[in-house]
Amino acid sequence: MPGQRRIHAFKESPARRRLILDRFTELGFTATLYEASGVYKTDWQRRAACLERLVTDVAEVRDARLCLETADGVDQRDRQQLIGLTRELGCRDTLTYEHQHAAQEPLLAVPDMIGWAWTRGGDWKRRADPMVTHLVIV
Repeated sequence: MPGQRRIHAFKESPARRRLILDRFTELGFTATLYEASGVYKTDWQRRAACLERLVTDVAEVRDARLCLETADGVDQRDRQQLIGLTRELGCRDTLTYEHQHAAQEPLLAVPDMIGWAWTRGGDWKRRADPMVTHLVIV
């Protein structure tokens, strides 16, 4: 929309969310969702478990790039975990990672919208479902 710096599912109107999800589907976007099971008690534990599984899954991909949306209080923990994981998995030279603001990396709107719709359930999940190619429970 005019003057809008980024697409953010939470701030969009329902009609605009439907439009965005429909366009993302038409454009052929796909997503693998990582969902932490109930064994993790805190958001930090859930995030760390999902990040570990994600990095493990992409460790063998040549020249992979991981872009995470920046968040206060989270980036430093992510970086520490990513340093350890890339060393442990031997992908320090092939996996690059960074944190970006969504306004700097417009493609961050894709996982934001798909993840938002999936967790909302109902018709929203139905709209996101064609884009979800894998659901990984950690």
